[in-house]
Amino acid sequence: MPSNYKESKRDPLSLNINFVIMAVASMFDTATGQGKTTVVEVVYPLIAQQNSVDQDQDLHVLSEAIGVTQEELRASLPH
Repeated sequence: MPSNYKESKRDPLSLNINFVIMAVASMFDTATGQGKTTVVEVVYPLIAQQNSVDQDQDLHVLSEAIGVTQEELRASLPH
C-alpha cells in the first residue's frame, strides 16, 4: 500500500456529495442566476458539514457544475 494511501482517500460521504452536486445541477437551469442559486441552496448545507479539505474539493466541483469561479461561489456563501 502506498505511504500516502490513507491521506489520499476521501470520505465516502464527500464522494456521494459530488454525485448529489452533479445530479442537482442537472435538474436546474444553471445558465440563470436563479438556477445557480437554487443548486447552491440545496447542496451547500451538505458541503458545510465536511472537513475543510473535502469542502474545498466539493466547492470546486460545485463551482464547475454551475459555471462560476470558486471566488464568486465563496463570495455568495453564508459566513
